[in-house]
Amino acid sequence: MPPAPPSQPSIKVTCQSPRRGGTVRWSNRWFFSGSNLTSGQYSALKTLLEAEYTLILPTTSSIVEYTQYDSGSDVPVASNAVSVAGTLATTGRQFTPSDCAACLRFATAARTSKNHPIYLFKYFHAPMIDTGSDGESITSTQKTRIDSFGSDCVAGFNDGTSVRHITGPHGASATGYFTHPYITHRDFPT
Repeated sequence: MPPAPPSQPSIKVTCQSPRRGGTVRWSNRWFFSGSNLTSGQYSALKTLLEAEYTLILPTTSSIVEYTQYDSGSDVPVASNAVSVAGTLATTGRQFTPSDCAACLRFATAARTSKNHPIYLFKYFHAPMIDTGSDGESITSTQKTRIDSFGSDCVAGFNDGTSVRHITGPHGASATGYFTHPYITHRDFPT
């Protein structure tokens, strides 16, 4: 039996980063509390997500597309191609392999049927390390910016008419966040 479609409206942010002499696209799908997004709400949330992403992404990576989804469906409602580069300076920092990622984990109050906590995970490719560091820790500037984004996600984003909180696909709201200090791995689909 296929999984149930998401019960929350969402926006997928697609980014592009260098990979093996070319580029690779990767994305995070952000689910929001509340009813389906109007075009104005979609535009407002897109702008807020872009402001957060550009601070996290190095100048070599960029946002290339936004896709809007209504609750109960995996069929896109709207899509916008863009080209917005990250602003994190690469001077004094080293690049990591392209399948490395920074991980932002959100806690929720939801539990599985076996009473295990449900977490939400978001991965950001192109994490940077400081030159001369241990080679495993995300640069403190990038970690601070991801922490700020996590805090904003838990507090919620104002879409112009209401505050939307980050949720899981089936409504589990983010209640806290944790940015892993070490670089992790996230495979690209083949």
